[in-house]
Amino acid sequence: MGMSTEPSVTDWITAVATVFAAIGTVGAVVVALSQIQRQGRRSLVVKCSLAVIADAQSIHTIALRGTNDGARPIKLTMAYLMSQDGRQIVSPLLPHGDLLPKVLLDGESVDVFWDQGNLRQIEKSDGVEFLYAFFMDVLGNVYKAPYPGVAMKRRGLRRQMVFERP
Repeated sequence: MGMSTEPSVTDWITAVATVFAAIGTVGAVVVALSQIQRQGRRSLVVKCSLAVIADAQSIHTIALRGTNDGARPIKLTMAYLMSQDGRQIVSPLLPHGDLLPKVLLDGESVDVFWDQGNLRQIEKSDGVEFLYAFFMDVLGNVYKAPYPGVAMKRRGLRRQMVFERP
């Protein structure tokens, strides 16, 4: 009349299935939380490039475009250029672009332009090199893209973005 205390094959299968079910539940919770967090964030895809505006005369420009790819609206207030020594360079925007401040809904874009000749004069007179261009929103968030000809790399343990001239 002795009962066996050793687990049977059925007990092992049940235990393994319970472990996998627990792992699956934790994974589902992590995915759901990340989706909720992503849904609430502000996200702007920014690109800085060379462009030519052709109206009465051709104007060589630096174009900065931002596209809202998040679900929340973003109110952009400023567009700047950042130099290698950490200065924010404010140069007049050309009238061919959008006016700031501007509210972007999901999928909408904003374009601003700087005169490339004017920026070269600033580089020579102030002895600076531009590293990146950026938009700033009403909450102080910065959305940046490398200046044309600048490489963007990730460095360090936290893999932070670093802008370098080749």
